[in-house]
Amino acid sequence: ETVHDWSVMSATASENRDPNRHHWLLEFLMEDPLREEASFIDCGRLCALQGAINQQEWRVVELFHRLLDYLTPKLSHPYQLLRERIGSVLTNIFALDLPTSGPRRTRGPLISQFVADIMPQLLCLYSLSDVTSSQPQPTTSNAEATVNQMEVDILSKSDVDLNEDGRSTAICLLKTMVKWVTNSVVRADYSAVPEFFGFLPLVCLMENYEADDELNKICTAMLAAMAQCLILPEFLPTALTAINEVAEMSSWSARATCLDFLQVFVFHNLPTISTQESLVSQVNSLVLRLLKDERVEVREKAGQVLSGLIHCGFVTDKETLMKELKRLASKQKKGGTNDIAKRHAGVLGLCAFISANPYDVIDPV
Repeated sequence: ETVHDWSVMSATASENRDPNRHHWLLEFLMEDPLREEASFIDCGRLCALQGAINQQEWRVVELFHRLLDYLTPKLSHPYQLLRERIGSVLTNIFALDLPTSGPRRTRGPLISQFVADIMPQLLCLYSLSDVTSSQPQPTTSNAEATVNQMEVDILSKSDVDLNEDGRSTAICLLKTMVKWVTNSVVRADYSAVPEFFGFLPLVCLMENYEADDELNKICTAMLAAMAQCLILPEFLPTALTAINEVAEMSSWSARATCLDFLQVFVFHNLPTISTQESLVSQVNSLVLRLLKDERVEVREKAGQVLSGLIHCGFVTDKETLMKELKRLASKQKKGGTNDIAKRHAGVLGLCAFISANPYDVIDPV
């Protein structure tokens, strides 16, 4: 019960102090904090270090570089307690990497370089048993995807050797990254940076990974935090590109999760998105495409999202949409699965118009 006291002690000792005069304290705390076998002791030592550097911020940029180099090999630590603490420390390390219009945002560690180094180590998770072949195939629309923007070399799943140890290491690494992103989004006073959306496709997949309850919960928490985050206008295309990647995956559960995320994301950023016609058209096209999805679960979720968009006035050309939905609903049944899905999409779309106006009977109806 004294871990918190030691953290407060180190934070109070370094508060409003010149790190040049207290370098001995910082160096002492930096001295191999994860050297013990007991995770609780290591976590307490790391917590004391975090309390000290949290008070210095921009004054100890050199320590941030050293600490990041020290923690990078330990990001896939097997103990949950340490992974969560490391994710919290990463939030402090990258807190200075603020989105600005300048060529270089900080002298400290950069999020873009860090994510570019980590992302290739996570690609093997696409080949897990229940998400096999769920990685999006390269298309014209994906050419400027978030991962490509970070210049990450996308490896083929067939080139990744996923043994038991490799899978466990990759899952632990993903857990640490998810905790870091969640903490950064919740604690930051600014918009989520574009690099965070590079994790979105994989997190949407693993949010439905039933073999690990911890991974399910933290992925859900990350999606909830990012969906409610306000995004700067210049970052919206990157965010929607990442969402579109998930919508093109072969995993129907990932596509359904993508719709849940899109619904909250659009409503929290509605004023910003509504000012750009290209983004409005992209969102509407994505929802209407998933409304005709082969899986009934995805179609029903898309119908709910469409109803919300209509209710908020996000869909401007309602007459054209109504005609298209009527055409789909009246489509002759030929017995094919695709024809049934399109006809069901038309019915769900018409139901969306009705549920979007619960107290009125609109003219087309």
